[in-house]
Amino acid sequence: MSPRVRARVGLGAAMALVICTAIALGVANVLLVGQNRTLRRQLVHASASVLPPTGSREPSLKGFATDGKPISLGFNFDSRPIFVFVYSPGCLGCIEAWPRWQSIARMANRKHFRLAFARIDALGAKPLPTQLDSVDGIKIAEVDPASAFDYNLLLTPEVFEILPSGIVGRYWLGELAGPDFSKLAAAVSQ
Repeated sequence: MSPRVRARVGLGAAMALVICTAIALGVANVLLVGQNRTLRRQLVHASASVLPPTGSREPSLKGFATDGKPISLGFNFDSRPIFVFVYSPGCLGCIEAWPRWQSIARMANRKHFRLAFARIDALGAKPLPTQLDSVDGIKIAEVDPASAFDYNLLLTPEVFEILPSGIVGRYWLGELAGPDFSKLAAAVSQ
């Protein structure tokens, strides 16, 4: 076989390999998107073992503010419940839920409720200051690991209520679409 023919055969084989790899990656991507949709649907029906401990009295939720100073959400000094919006910067559901959270923050009756936005992220990603700056409420740029354990903060996005006595009340899990958004909006605008 001549060198010219050998080069053409090698080029053809390389192109075939590139095309096969692109097809395989495309198929894998489609499968992963489908799997993520399935997991998001299952998230709404998550086991109670991965949700905040509803009905239990918990210690103050602690962490660090956007300026790096320690912050603690106390309960005994204020008679208003706190709605805590828990997110992670790398969470697609959180990014999709953020506009709805901003809407809820604008409609919240601050005379009756406090709002807090708490970031959890095991990978130590940097806080998203532009998102945090866009909402009015207590901002926890990083939740203390002990508090994350106490409150069972494993899933994002989630919203939960802490009553003035420190008891965890209601919770909402997922992107807050449809009836879940309406229920939370009604809860904070009373």
